[in-house]
Amino acid sequence: MGSSFQDLAAWKKSIDLVVSIYRATRSFPPEENYGLRNQVRRAAVSVPSNIAEGQGRLTPPEFIRFLGISRGSLQEVETQVVIAQKLDYITEKQLHVLRTDIHEVGRIINGLITAIEREAWKDKDNQLPEDQAQEKALGATPAAGDSLKPPGPIRDCSSSAARPDASGKR
Repeated sequence: MGSSFQDLAAWKKSIDLVVSIYRATRSFPPEENYGLRNQVRRAAVSVPSNIAEGQGRLTPPEFIRFLGISRGSLQEVETQVVIAQKLDYITEKQLHVLRTDIHEVGRIINGLITAIEREAWKDKDNQLPEDQAQEKALGATPAAGDSLKPPGPIRDCSSSAARPDASGKR
């Protein structure tokens, strides 16, 4: 990772998305000035803002938390542009372009989360014995039998195949 949030591809691409959202919402009707136009713009601005704020935090878990908030805002933006298209405020073509950009930003954020998690686990494995002893004294080490292996990659659970049906089966 770079030394500044401005070096992050996720931040750069999400800034581009904000610009695209602002341009697409210019033509919304006046009655949407304080409705959908404002809401989608605020959600879009939230994406790079949370990436920047998270990068400025002190620990990887804090950064990941803010990246999760960015992902949530991104989902909000996608929902709102779908609504805008259904209300004929944007065209099918505009919707397609925006959704493509939204999904690209989402993939980059997911990749950043994975990289941060891997780096955190790598650092955990490279600790000096005295650091590990200090963690044990503070109760921060896993209990016997627990694994220090990193969790699997974050996956998209939104598909119907990932959700259990009424019987609890997948």
